[in-house]
Amino acid sequence: FIMIYTRNEAKAYIDAHPMEGLTLARKKGWVCPLCGNGSGDDGDGLVLGKEGNIRCFVCGFSGDRIDLEAERAHVSDHQSREAFDAA
Repeated sequence: FIMIYTRNEAKAYIDAHPMEGLTLARKKGWVCPLCGNGSGDDGDGLVLGKEGNIRCFVCGFSGDRIDLEAERAHVSDHQSREAFDAA
């Protein structure tokens, strides 16, 4: 069974579930898929800010889930179809 979403429906789903599919960090937050922060003994990993942005204090990433997945897929244009598809 495959769900087909419009772009707006998919964006709303991604925004409502920004940390889905990420690994929990050892102490708090989630493991950064870009640098691995959060997987060590003292790592806090990615944190979700009040504005809904995701931040890693080790590699400096800051953005939403589409930005994070675009970075992970090495897509430079975070507004592109490729970035959206990665997310």
